[in-house]
Order: sequence, then structure tokens, then C-alpha cells
Amino acid sequence: MAGGKGVARTARLADDELGSLVRSAQRGRRRALDALLAKLRPWFVGFFARWVDDRDTAEDLAQAALVRVWQALPRIRADRPVHYIVTIAMNLLRTAREDLRRAERRRATLKLNPPMAAPVTPIIRPIAFIARRSRSWSRRSGCRPRNSRQTRLDASTSSA
Repeated sequence: MAGGKGVARTARLADDELGSLVRSAQRGRRRALDALLAKLRPWFVGFFARWVDDRDTAEDLAQAALVRVWQALPRIRADRPVHYIVTIAMNLLRTAREDLRRAERRRATLKLNPPMAAPVTPIIRPIAFIARRSRSWSRRSGCRPRNSRQTRLDASTSSA
């Protein structure tokens, strides 16, 4: 068992065997691609399981690494495929650890700075205040109100 995480150590990757699979997969042979990914999957899971705490995260990272290998297949050098594959794994691990640190910092920041409480009165209050001020100003200055309801009310009281 590796590091007490419940994952057996996987065999070392060999350049010659992977190289022939990479060459065949680059030529478009579907079975070679399937064999390559099947051979790499346990290695990726074992590699990530040594660095992360739970098996599910290691499986997720291994899946992401397999997708990256598939996407990068045309760029992988058949004479040194292990170098490229280990680089993919290390970059993915570094990215995952940075994302985890960023998320922990965000959580710590949220605990230190709780969100501000919502205002008790809605945003309509300033508008109502402005309307109230303008009505009192228009009454004092003798100006007629502009809204049609008030105009109709004034017209009905003056004719009566």
C-alpha cells in the first residue's frame, strides 16, 4: 500500500511499450488508444492517490489526465512518452492544489468578513422621499401636479 491511502503501487511506466502504443494511436488505431488509456489509468490513479486525501478526487484527477493525454496525443513524442505523461500529471496536480488553496482562502475570507446585512428598507425609499419632497415643493410654489390622476381629481373638484 502506498502512503496508507489504500492504493497499491502501480508498475513503472516504460517508454518502449508506451511509445509503440502512442505511435499506433497517433496513426489512428482506436484499439491502440484504448490500450494506452487503459494502461495509463491505474498509474494516474495511483499517482494522484499519493497526493490527495480521498479516492474519488484521485479518480477525478485521473480522468482529467486521461482526457489531456487524448487531447495531446498528436504532440506526444513516441520516443519519450513517459516524460510528457508525467508532465501532464504534475501540471494537473499543481492546478488542483492551487484551486484548493484558492477555495480555502475564499472560505476563510468569507468567515472573517461576513456579508453585509440587506438594508431594512428597500431601495424604493429614496424615490418615495424625492416624490414627497417634490409634492410639498409644488404645493408651496403653486405649481400644478404633472400626473394625470391628480389632474383629474383637481378637475372633478373644481367643476362640482
